[in-house]
Amino acid sequence: MAKTSWSEVAAKPGAWHLLLGRLHNSFGDGPCESDPFDTARVRFAVNLMARYCSGLPVRGPVALQGGRDGCDTLVKLATGDSADFERLGLVTASRPVAAGEWKAQAQFVLDEPLHRDLLQIAGAPDTRGAGRRARERLTAEREDRSLRWRVSSRERL
Repeated sequence: MAKTSWSEVAAKPGAWHLLLGRLHNSFGDGPCESDPFDTARVRFAVNLMARYCSGLPVRGPVALQGGRDGCDTLVKLATGDSADFERLGLVTASRPVAAGEWKAQAQFVLDEPLHRDLLQIAGAPDTRGAGRRARERLTAEREDRSLRWRVSSRERL
């Protein structure tokens, strides 16, 4: 899967197919009261869709972005390939809508049952990296602090 930037998609929307997912309240334990922009759920949905595209696999370029439409939280997926657009829409049970400025457009609702279906293709998120990077950063900070202590104690002598 070739990822592309959303700015490239926005420059020529007529060359792209847009798959628009609206996050249902049942997805990702529901909206967070303390986060008015629902950023954690949007990030979770975008990462899920990226893994879903990798799991199919998608042949053409893909761009992903989270967003809002009034009170609705969205995940936007743009692809340049018609066959990819059709395959992506099958599992999500997308329904076509007026294309507007896009080559084609479809919408789906990302709820908990669809989330489980997508996980069959996407797989579980890989959480190893964040923990590994945090441990490496902590180890480096400890090493740095111990070296500063040793140098400062030698200077006093």
